[in-house]
Amino acid sequence: MRGIAPDARILPIKDSDSEDEGTRSYLEAVMYAVDQGAKMINMSFATPGEPRSDDQEAIEYAAERDVLLVAGSGNVGSEIPNHPAVAPGVVAVGAVDRNGKIWEDSSYGEHLMLAAPGVDIQVPTVTSPYGRASGTSNATAYVSGAAALVRAKYPDLTAGQVANRLVKTAKRAGSATEDKADPKYGYGIIQPYEALTADIPAGSKQGPLKTPDGGLYDDEAPKSPDQASGSSSDDDDTLFIAAATIGVFLLVVLGVVLLVVRAKRKKRERQLHGGGHYPGPPSGHYPQPGQGHYGP
Repeated sequence: MRGIAPDARILPIKDSDSEDEGTRSYLEAVMYAVDQGAKMINMSFATPGEPRSDDQEAIEYAAERDVLLVAGSGNVGSEIPNHPAVAPGVVAVGAVDRNGKIWEDSSYGEHLMLAAPGVDIQVPTVTSPYGRASGTSNATAYVSGAAALVRAKYPDLTAGQVANRLVKTAKRAGSATEDKADPKYGYGIIQPYEALTADIPAGSKQGPLKTPDGGLYDDEAPKSPDQASGSSSDDDDTLFIAAATIGVFLLVVLGVVLLVVRAKRKKRERQLHGGGHYPGPPSGHYPQPGQGHYGP
């Protein structure tokens, strides 16, 4: 099975068990991922309500260190808010089917930023090598993979500017416009190829990411984990791109993991620049692992 960022290395870290039923904070797991050099954290879980103080601290910790957070909106098909997706500073993702129609169980609201393929997706399972599942967890992983590729090709962009490329190049759906999000589709359906190749300004450091009181960004560049701890890194040739999945409230059969993805900058640049173009799918088509293209 081949994913959207097939050359990324994945480090799974168990955060909590399903028995916790969303009662445990993800602060420790997020901080660990950030401190390991993660630049992307994929949060494929949803817990009803607003973020608790510890959870908000985790989000701020990541944002202050220029780590992009992506979370599923939830699988109950209502406007009931779920965190971390509802939290300021997080890219909230809904799920669409192969025809670009919003999945009936995809939760929604004014905080939703993007939609992505999440229906009838081929995934690993605990009982057999592969199965099929639907959910915003799948859509979230799709957005995280695309964001990781963008961070690799444009290493000087902030997390907010990466989100900006994903939003500006999304395929508009519902009532979405470039300046206004639709409650079910956000700013539209993600288009990875366009996000990597479109000629658009970097924009502000914050991009479309909302911030809590006082903001997560200031006039200075976001802190790296080394800058935040006062140390320096000797490995300047390595670009850390991370995607994390923290399972507190399970949305898919993949289990409870936090995925940290690392990729070498030079290797990624060779892949993305070597042929003069990104070998991705044409506009409007979405690759489904193991089955060519995900789309009409």
